[in-house]
Amino acid sequence: MTTLQENIVVENHSTKKILISFIWILIFGIASFVGYEAISQKNVLPIKEISISGEFDQVSAQELHRLIQDGVQGNFFTLSVKDIYQKFYALQWVEQIWVHRVWPDTINIEIREHKAVAILRGKGLLNDKGKIFSSDATQFEKRLPVFVVANEYESEAIRAYKNYDGMLSEVDVKIRQFAFDHRKSQTLFLSNNITVKLGRVNVENRLNRFIKAYKAVLSERIEKIDGVDLRYTNGFAVKWKQASASFDKNNKLNSFS
Repeated sequence: MTTLQENIVVENHSTKKILISFIWILIFGIASFVGYEAISQKNVLPIKEISISGEFDQVSAQELHRLIQDGVQGNFFTLSVKDIYQKFYALQWVEQIWVHRVWPDTINIEIREHKAVAILRGKGLLNDKGKIFSSDATQFEKRLPVFVVANEYESEAIRAYKNYDGMLSEVDVKIRQFAFDHRKSQTLFLSNNITVKLGRVNVENRLNRFIKAYKAVLSERIEKIDGVDLRYTNGFAVKWKQASASFDKNNKLNSFS
């Protein structure tokens, strides 16, 4: 008989515990609903200031103003950051944004634009990471180099281009076109109208060889040179506009046919 009473007491205690837990859950749910309804009101902690920062030239003030008007809805608590991201990323020049709430009434939006580095022929603009972000390159045709690059090598070509561009600044020459094929063989067409064949191995050393020769002798004959082939172990070949010539490893000019 004692055992039966103990079982009844235990069961009653468990039922009471479950009932109390259910009541607390119900109270918490009601409180949460009431609290959400309260803070969802537009007049509760409304957004009073939206600041936009970052270095951007291609995204217009009109576009930003429109996005702010359409994309920033709700108060400090109910504002949908996801909606802001979606609307701003719809602008093709926006590479990345950051959205921060600042208590009690401010939203800070930081924007980073794509940096157009080159034009990928037939496809559009490449950014500094080798990603195509716009199909319209019309306004940049005279400002950016044109890339002819094998598929999937865009990022590698961008890294190489930035390196070569820095090296060639030593002789005040720019790259107008850059060819990078599936074998990674590379050719430059420069702003002085010279074609430079670099090949695919020891490329930086070859370009350094060209820069040294350019300073020493090539710059004085630039109008007569059509191209330079650096795919040699110790020297390079020069293609003249009317004749041909080569440099040996001692940088002595020798005519050849």
